[in-house]
Amino acid sequence: DKGFTAITGPNGSGKTNIADAVLFGLGELSARRMRAASLSKLVYHGYPDLNIKKANTAKVVIQFDNSDGRLPVDTQTVTISRELNRAGQSLYRLNGRRMSRSHIVNILSMAGISSTGHNVVLQGIIARIAEISAVDRRKMIAELVGIAQYDAEKAEAEDKLRAAEISIRTAMGRIDEVQQRVDNLERERNELLRYMFLQKEIKRFEAVKIFGDIAEVQKKIDEVTSKIESVRSKVEDSRELRDKLRFQRYEVDSEWRKLGSEMIEQRGTRLLEVQYKIGEARSRISELSTKIGAGTASVDGLKKVMESNEQKLGSMQNEVTDNRSEIRKLRRERENFLKEIAEKQAQYDEISKQASILRASLGENNRNIRDIEQKLENYTQEIVNRRSDVIQSRTSLKSLTRQLNELVKRKATFESNLEMLKKSFADLRAVKTDQEKQAVHLEKSLEKRFALHEATKVEIVQAEKIAESAREAVVEFAAQRDMAEKVATEETALRNIEELADLGAIKGVYGRLKKLIKVEKGYKRAVEATAAGWLDALVVQNYDAAFTCAETLKRMKLGRIKIIPVEEISEVNSINNPRFRGIEGTAADFVRSAKRYEPAIRFVFGDTLVTNDQKIAIAASRNGNRTVTTNGDLYEPQGGFESGYYRAPVDYSSIIPSKNAVKSLDEAVAALRLHLEKRESEMNNFEEDIENIRKEMASSSEMIITLDGEIGRVRQNVKSTRQNVRRIEKHLERIKEKREEEKNQLGELRLQRNQLNKEMENLRERLNELRHKTDTSQIQEMEIQREKIGEELITVRQRMGSVETKLATLDSTFGNVLKVSADNIRIQQRKLKQQIAIVESEVDAAIKEKVELEKEVVELENNKEELSRTVLNAKEESKKYTVQL
Repeated sequence: DKGFTAITGPNGSGKTNIADAVLFGLGELSARRMRAASLSKLVYHGYPDLNIKKANTAKVVIQFDNSDGRLPVDTQTVTISRELNRAGQSLYRLNGRRMSRSHIVNILSMAGISSTGHNVVLQGIIARIAEISAVDRRKMIAELVGIAQYDAEKAEAEDKLRAAEISIRTAMGRIDEVQQRVDNLERERNELLRYMFLQKEIKRFEAVKIFGDIAEVQKKIDEVTSKIESVRSKVEDSRELRDKLRFQRYEVDSEWRKLGSEMIEQRGTRLLEVQYKIGEARSRISELSTKIGAGTASVDGLKKVMESNEQKLGSMQNEVTDNRSEIRKLRRERENFLKEIAEKQAQYDEISKQASILRASLGENNRNIRDIEQKLENYTQEIVNRRSDVIQSRTSLKSLTRQLNELVKRKATFESNLEMLKKSFADLRAVKTDQEKQAVHLEKSLEKRFALHEATKVEIVQAEKIAESAREAVVEFAAQRDMAEKVATEETALRNIEELADLGAIKGVYGRLKKLIKVEKGYKRAVEATAAGWLDALVVQNYDAAFTCAETLKRMKLGRIKIIPVEEISEVNSINNPRFRGIEGTAADFVRSAKRYEPAIRFVFGDTLVTNDQKIAIAASRNGNRTVTTNGDLYEPQGGFESGYYRAPVDYSSIIPSKNAVKSLDEAVAALRLHLEKRESEMNNFEEDIENIRKEMASSSEMIITLDGEIGRVRQNVKSTRQNVRRIEKHLERIKEKREEEKNQLGELRLQRNQLNKEMENLRERLNELRHKTDTSQIQEMEIQREKIGEELITVRQRMGSVETKLATLDSTFGNVLKVSADNIRIQQRKLKQQIAIVESEVDAAIKEKVELEKEVVELENNKEELSRTVLNAKEESKKYTVQL
């Protein structure tokens, strides 16, 4: 039958071991049930006399067919395993995943599977079941099919139902008391909300007052500041007049001295020029000496590096030699292992063949024994089944009679309860109708008051939001102005210079560079990165205009800006495009402007190359060129670079609000607050009316809810009672039919049991004759020897695997490490030789230049001494004339 599995076989064949294994796999913790002194005794302990080693673990794997989905696992087949070590520790797995025992036991219990239940029927259990009383047997059957669990749950549910009914009656008695307390708490809550609202309004008005005081103080500060500025301008005018008079006095005095010192100054000027040339020559000599020393040290360092690389190369060659010799040795070991494996495999196959021949000779008798044992097991099981069926039929017959009497009594009880529930249901419906009419009347009154209240509330909320937003905007605008005046100093300075230029106070100002140029599409980021802050530079005509702007900023203490005098930098040219593939040109090639501003473009953008490829940009920067990519990554010469997320520059002029906007917004806020106060007083009157109506509706709603609950409970009771009556009637019919079937089945079972007993006696006599003809001790000895050779074969294969692993590691080391490292060192040596030759040529050129400069210094020293004597004689003659004057 499906779902019923029996294990049969001769005595000593291991039937009980299989049953113990099933108990073990289902999570059994009692070692005695599995016929062991402790759990560690379940692990196989080998045969020391036959050199069979003991096992370290015991493992059982059970597979369940889950096609019906009874187990809560999303697979068609569920595999459960348990592994036990010698320390008595178990490891459980579900479909290969490690799980706890409690989790696996819970999953199995959902399908009615348990190691302590009746899923596994051990030897002797059937006889014990047949001998127990009918009551105990009925309990066992109920537990087996799962009825006992539902009976316990039913009793527990009935107890909970009775407790719930008592709790409902108690709670209904306390509803009035709780409702009164709820009303008091709601009134206190409304008072607390009103108090919090008033406190919030007080704080807001105090903030408005403080803000007004701050505005008045700020106005006084502005007046004092304007007076200070007027006094400061008068002081500046006086200082300029004093400087002008001093300059005139200096000119008159210099004219008086010019006549006597003109000749001395001319010769002194020549002397200074000679001294300047001598200083430059000596500075260049010092630079060349430093360069020669550094070049010599660099050559020495490079030679030392070459010597170190030569040593490393020699060491690597030695390692290569050792590596190849070790590989040859391991290959010889692998060949020896292969020969040994072939010999062991031949022995293993020979013993297996002999054992198979011996077993073939015993096959006929074993088959006969198995057939007879199978028949005996089948007959025994059939007798047990028939005996169990007879007992079950008798028990079922008595149980059905008792159930029939109980159902008749229960049907009468349910019918009387049904009439009482119908009467209660009609009374409750009448009371509910009266309460609903009263609730509808109150609801209409509440809707009228609530509509007026909500309209006023929405108006107030919207007005408060507008007022709050406007007040915050006033504060935010003021803060933005303060922040802009403190943070955006450069923007303020540029704006003031532009305003002075527009008024004509400063001549020659063209404007900011970013407003005078246009950038080609796709190169905006590259141009902004190249400028590095010079896009906001002020473009002017010449140095006069530039110095005028600088002096103006210093006097007004506005800040610092970048200035580009285009006429003074007209000779600045862009760098030449190097021979790099992928260089699109200089940044100046992608910027367009009027012709007069082209020197400024070459000054800012002419020294930077533009490319699309990051690698080309890095290579160009290492070659000494400033390079930028179209994504805005800037690479400085010799390695430094600027990169990251691109963010457009901030325009501070767009975030500074005007004073008139702030003042107008503040006046609008004050007018809106007056309107809010009027509407709030009207809303308070509506709230009082709504509160009174709500109290009346609350009491009415509570009564309706109570009645609805009671009506629903009665309706449910009526429905369940009718269902119970119908269920009992159907059950009565089924029980009567089952009683007749059980009587007929009982007679047939007794006849079948007697026939099976006679056939079993004949089979037992034939089985005893066949067992004397078979003996398997010799076959067992050969199988033990075969297993021993198999273990030796596995050991040799493991050793050969270790040798192959070492061999693969050495081959990989030679091909991927030693050979590659030696090639890299040889390439590095060639580069070092080239670098040494370049440095030596630079040192020779520096030595030649140093010798020429030393000769030039000697000549300049002679000229210096001659001019010094001439100037000294002229000064002595000037003193004579001065004494005479």
